[in-house]
Amino acid sequence: NRLLGEASQNPEVPHLIRALAELGQIEPGYVVENMRSHLPPIEETLPRMVFDPTETLGLRGTIRRLNRTASMVRERLSLDSWRLINQVYHEFEPDEDVGAEFGLPWLQLKLNTLISDLSAFSGLVAENMTRTLGWRFLELGRRIERAIHTVFAIHMLLLPEGQRETPALEAALEFGDCILTYRSRYLTTLQLAPALDLLVTDETNPRSIAYQQARVVEHLEQLPRDPRDALRSPEQRLGMAALHAVRMLSADDLISMHTSNERRSLDKLLARVSGMLPKLADAISHKYLIHTKLPRQLTELRAKAKGSPRGGT
Repeated sequence: NRLLGEASQNPEVPHLIRALAELGQIEPGYVVENMRSHLPPIEETLPRMVFDPTETLGLRGTIRRLNRTASMVRERLSLDSWRLINQVYHEFEPDEDVGAEFGLPWLQLKLNTLISDLSAFSGLVAENMTRTLGWRFLELGRRIERAIHTVFAIHMLLLPEGQRETPALEAALEFGDCILTYRSRYLTTLQLAPALDLLVTDETNPRSIAYQQARVVEHLEQLPRDPRDALRSPEQRLGMAALHAVRMLSADDLISMHTSNERRSLDKLLARVSGMLPKLADAISHKYLIHTKLPRQLTELRAKAKGSPRGGT
């Protein structure tokens, strides 16, 4: 949306472009002023990058992997869920290569449709999926990923100094889908402290970091574990540590974010939390989702066979 307007009216655009570059969505040269002039306009490049199937981190490649994964568990998906996933896949498989005629307005239309389809799929999962371990693992993945992305958005938009604060605040709240909540709750102009409260520490906001971490801890408590273990599991300790770090932020901490030292302090804390989240995802995967064992060497099998007792003589 912001690229469709004038750059002078959207001073947060450079920060959004930097975020895309750090995520590997666009060429890093767009962030460097001296290199940007030698590259095609971002308005032309972005649609091609989104729809290029050879881009590993591109949206079209991600949707292809989603469709392939869903087809592997087709028998576990409802007809409506499979129809939505298939619809998303075909929406992002144009009949011809993306060219100059596929501009930003066309991309915006596609992305709006994608958001609607994914929201419908999320609603089906929330309302229809039985609360088995499969649902818990799906929820754990979604909550961990959302927390990581929210930390990244705050890091890119709210914590850097030397930028116009109001446009960045608006962009961050739009990313968190809570700008209406902000305006109805605070009835004031956009300010950093209440925005951070809403995005980081407010456990009543389903898009905040604290909310994601609280749900993660709840799901981890319900996963099967050895009843002989008196201590909490490694994944439980990681989840609780991340939640505790966010809960320990006070209102005074957020109000004082206008100073550079305090912004760096929050940035370090959020970096520590975001560092825990991939470790947590790996711990869950290794314990519950990876079933393959290390291959046994043929020589080891032969040695055991030679040493095994034989039958009667």
